[in-house]
Amino acid sequence: MVDQLSLFSGDPSETVEEAPQETITYTRDKKKHNGRNALPEHLPVREIIIEPEEDTAGLKKIGEEVTETLEYTPASLIKRRTIRPKYAKADGQGVLIAPLPTRPIDKSIAEACLLAHILVGKYIDHLPFFRQIQMFKRDFGWEPAQSTMGDWMASCCQLLEPLYNTLKQKILASDYIQADESPIKVLDSDKKGSTHQGYQWVYHDPVQKLVLFNYRKGRGQNGPKELLADYHGYLQCDGYTVYDKIGTDPKITLAGCLVHARRKFHDALDSDKKHWPSLGRSIWKNARSRKRPKMTLKRGKHSAT
Repeated sequence: MVDQLSLFSGDPSETVEEAPQETITYTRDKKKHNGRNALPEHLPVREIIIEPEEDTAGLKKIGEEVTETLEYTPASLIKRRTIRPKYAKADGQGVLIAPLPTRPIDKSIAEACLLAHILVGKYIDHLPFFRQIQMFKRDFGWEPAQSTMGDWMASCCQLLEPLYNTLKQKILASDYIQADESPIKVLDSDKKGSTHQGYQWVYHDPVQKLVLFNYRKGRGQNGPKELLADYHGYLQCDGYTVYDKIGTDPKITLAGCLVHARRKFHDALDSDKKHWPSLGRSIWKNARSRKRPKMTLKRGKHSAT
């Protein structure tokens, strides 16, 4: 028989000494739980009082338990019916009737509140007209034509044009603005189902926290050159060549973007990792030792000394 190791080593009669044990206790600060966030105070309140099923006649009320929960009331479409009684004047002098109240869009069924809802849905909540029409059909059984909704929005743009011009004037009156352009796909009205690439030129006043969107079909200099024709001040932007051309205007002082400038240093690090650390430290040390220009921003004026 071949010798085979035993599964159990040692003498089973031997006892194994257990390691001594000790009890360790410690204290720690109890985590504070602030509970749920308080519900907004401006929300309307609907109170429901639930009395005990037992008879409370003759009992003294000593307090109450208050529990607050949230309900949601879905939006609603209301058919507004304006009735104007007509009266015949004495001696056949004609008919007396009250004038019809003005509406944002003449001869349209859309009231101002409905137009505002559609505008917020499209430009704030990013809901295209097609999806909003589906929601109206699902929730209210009303299905407006997409072309009708588009015409409403075109009319709203005309109504809001004075507000847009005022916003543009306030931003261009600033001494310091930021600019950038972003591509956007635009439906082509000449070719159904196709799109072309347009650009939203964005102008931001960080002091007043105002933003202006100016749509252009291209990325050339004509758009910003036209909008900034009367601007005096600092224009902060990236290294796109169009801004260099805008900066030739003596009324405009270009200010670079540190994020875009950092990209060049990052690319340089990848191309020369051996010498770049020492070169980078030298550039940083030199920049720190130089006297920074004192910038003064005043309404209508800008200077650096």
